[in-house]
Amino acid sequence: KNTRPWSNGCSVPPFIQLPDFSFEKCCDNHDACYMSCGVSKDECEKSFSACLKRHCKSAYKGNEECINTANTYVMGVTAFGCNGYQESQVIGCECVSPNNAKAHTEKVITNFFNKYNKTKTAEDVSSALA
Repeated sequence: KNTRPWSNGCSVPPFIQLPDFSFEKCCDNHDACYMSCGVSKDECEKSFSACLKRHCKSAYKGNEECINTANTYVMGVTAFGCNGYQESQVIGCECVSPNNAKAHTEKVITNFFNKYNKTKTAEDVSSALA
């Protein structure tokens, strides 16, 4: 599919109040991870957790509330993110038979390069698949 990832930011149910530690970049990456075809939900959650904790250490060094809030976000997506993950995989993935996988991937990369980086050649596509 020619779907580009998007994000709904750091969505939290309205009945939950959390402090704002500017986690938007991590939330955006997490949403994009959910839409990355074939990436496991567990891998997305681990990456999200690491991003939030790095952010706390660099922007709010020593602030335990930031780490606790990060853990709350991770707990939330781990416990309640299954539907969002599955819906995002449907949006971001296109199932093809194993026999057609390489040709399909080559087509997707070629289309991407044609649209976003016309300086790339067929050789660049081949090296991306190697």
